[in-house]
Amino acid sequence: MAEEIVDVLVIGSGPGGVAVTKRLADLGAQVLCLEQGDWINRSDYPSIKPDWETFGRRGTFSSQHIVRENYPVVMAKGNQRGITGLSAVGGTAALHDGQHHVRFRPSDFRVRTLTGVADDWPIRYEDLVPYYEMHDIEIGMSGLAGDPANPPRKPRPNPPLAIGPIAKRMGSAFDKLGWYWWVCENAVPSRPHNGRPGCMQHGMCRLGCFHQVKPTPDVSYWPKALQKGARLKTWSRVREVTVDSQGRANGALYYDRDGNLHEQPARVVVVSCSGVGTPRLLLNSKSKLYPQGLANSTGVVGKFFMGHVWGSFDAIVEERMDGT
Repeated sequence: MAEEIVDVLVIGSGPGGVAVTKRLADLGAQVLCLEQGDWINRSDYPSIKPDWETFGRRGTFSSQHIVRENYPVVMAKGNQRGITGLSAVGGTAALHDGQHHVRFRPSDFRVRTLTGVADDWPIRYEDLVPYYEMHDIEIGMSGLAGDPANPPRKPRPNPPLAIGPIAKRMGSAFDKLGWYWWVCENAVPSRPHNGRPGCMQHGMCRLGCFHQVKPTPDVSYWPKALQKGARLKTWSRVREVTVDSQGRANGALYYDRDGNLHEQPARVVVVSCSGVGTPRLLLNSKSKLYPQGLANSTGVVGKFFMGHVWGSFDAIVEERMDGT
């Protein structure tokens, strides 16, 4: 079943997908986004459940449980590591984002020049600064400019969050060790911003913010994108990106929730399906022109995967440490 052609088809509604969707909708493009999951019901957030500690580790939305439509992630033997993944409007960031949107440093773009390993990026930190600033305003970044350990940046849209008992404890420990520290930037507003309240500092960001203070893509970017005329189809799992006779992407084939196959033509296709979903889709998009899959003439798509690594620890202290 072929559908009406759109200017831009975006596959994946996570942070990258919604950012390009909103930006193009702002500029007047006809944009359609396909998402294989659905909107998250706030009543399902682990953070509002009495057994949130257990639920957050073992429940459906725990960081070790991948909610994917029809394809699992299997780790190689001897390399068993959990991969946080969520199929939902806003992607994994709709729930598990800890709201620390740390910028790359200028040196990250010139690794080979500085160390002789890996490769330099084709762009520089300065090229991304305008987009970093746009994002900070969009979500209501809170923080204090002037950190000498980072490049200069404009005053933050909101002042820093209050230093709570946990932060005070860590700050005093750093002072005792003689370590440098600075008030952290947080990707949550410390005061009302764009119709959302200021952060209440409950400290359970990765388990869902029931009050919608946390500017996850589903509560920050998506409402604005939809108001600008962008369209979003949920429960739409893309099978492959299609190409024309000249090998240019011209749409996608996707299944709806009932398993019916649809064809969505587009003038431009944007693939934004995370480090797991994107190579999967490219490898599935085989044709006579691309027998190894799209963008895979070198055969390395899906290999050399490096995720966004993070870790956490729990500590037991005598003092009461509610909030942050």
